[in-house]
Amino acid sequence: MPLDYTHVSHLNSSKKEWKIRALISRTWDFYPKDKPGVILGMEVILVDEKEHKHFSGDRIQASVKQKLVRKFRKELLEGECRDIMNFEVFDNNGGYKGTTHPFKINFMYTTCVKPCDEILYLASISLLFQRF
Repeated sequence: MPLDYTHVSHLNSSKKEWKIRALISRTWDFYPKDKPGVILGMEVILVDEKEHKHFSGDRIQASVKQKLVRKFRKELLEGECRDIMNFEVFDNNGGYKGTTHPFKINFMYTTCVKPCDEILYLASISLLFQRF
């Protein structure tokens, strides 16, 4: 039986099988301080299609480990919409939090990323700035 899509706000670590449809909002690589030419991994901000009163979509951060960056880089393009399945969900308690979501996605070798139809109202998202 095929998996139903889950809104990002409902993701948690209680189960192993999830399927989301999300816009790739932002991607960046991270490097060790002493070796700026060595990529340690890639971080991604995903936005789903759930509508809110003040903005569209919930956000969650996803991590791609060093050995999987080459596999997923071409599939995780900013501004593109993707269906993503078979990933891990962990507590978001690392040193850097790209979102306020309490959980974070971890891509695995078996994670499946496929192109999907554009999420129409996410194309008009305005940036939400917060004071530091």
